[in-house]
Amino acid sequence: MPVDPGHKEFPKTSSDFINCPQCGCPNRVADTACSYCDEPLSKMAGVSVRIRRAYESLKWRYKLKSPRSNPGAVVKRRAGALFTLVLGFLLAVIGGWFFVTAISSTSFSEFIIGALFLLYGVYTIIHILKPNRS
Repeated sequence: MPVDPGHKEFPKTSSDFINCPQCGCPNRVADTACSYCDEPLSKMAGVSVRIRRAYESLKWRYKLKSPRSNPGAVVKRRAGALFTLVLGFLLAVIGGWFFVTAISSTSFSEFIIGALFLLYGVYTIIHILKPNRS
């Protein structure tokens, strides 16, 4: 049975190659079977093939997005959280120092600077230690 090139499921062609409907490997136009998976190139994809492709695509998308697939990303995320936590404590300590200095010398500008540092440090610590609800 001849294949209709205008059909929506016909393999995408260019002047040099045809993509395999099974694995996507590029093949020469003159080839009748895929050089990688040996699937006939003129065969239309059935329902079971489309379901299997969709399942494989969704499975790989999930694996690529999961943090277990890239352990380096988990380490970087934890290192970033630790750095932010240390920075929050440092800001809170500096803010506390400015705040105490402002109370002892009655300086309004040091009071404002200390309050801002202290609030930002506490805000950072709270949001790093807060559990994710995603």
